[in-house]
Amino acid sequence: MTLAASGGVTLSGGSLFGGPAGAITGNLSSSGTVTPGASATKSGILTDTGAYTQNSAGSLDILIGGTTAGKTFDVLNSTTAALGGTLNITEASGYVPAVGATFKILNFSSETGTFATVNGLTINSSEGYTITYQPTDVLLTVVSTGAPADPAVRISDARLIESRDGVELSEGARLAAALERFNADYAGGGLNARNAAAPIPGEAERARLRNLIKDRR
Repeated sequence: MTLAASGGVTLSGGSLFGGPAGAITGNLSSSGTVTPGASATKSGILTDTGAYTQNSAGSLDILIGGTTAGKTFDVLNSTTAALGGTLNITEASGYVPAVGATFKILNFSSETGTFATVNGLTINSSEGYTITYQPTDVLLTVVSTGAPADPAVRISDARLIESRDGVELSEGARLAAALERFNADYAGGGLNARNAAAPIPGEAERARLRNLIKDRR
């Protein structure tokens, strides 16, 4: 489908669907909903040979069902882009993208602005998208959102565990174990018994360690 409009297209409301390979000749200013595919459940590429402007009331719907542009995830191409309004991200039924997968959902030669609202960044309890505005595209990247505790660090041990099964622990895990050793040894007088001159760390030092743990995990 090709829509030719030398004076440009203004979408005041409603929806504009692209298709497997839809095209618009002329500028597009949208305060409605733009869907690059032929429907909300079919992926496609919509190409605007002019400037794409998404106003504050406008929204762009992106369907992701695989890693092939236009075939399994939606793409909007334009000469330039001025972004605002809302981006809605949805996954095709049954599709769960892998961590590390990337999706260039917009391509352009230059761009200004960002989406004011992005819906659908959370995929499930352990995955989500990050959105990056790059010089010539908008990129979605799948990242892990879960941060399970390192099973090698047992709080009750009150020991600094450097590794387990030959695998070095993260710095955050070592710091956590070090703080627990601090607390356990000084609570029981262990370090003072070994070195009577050892200064007892104040709350400021313990707070510094706790902050380091939060920052490094």
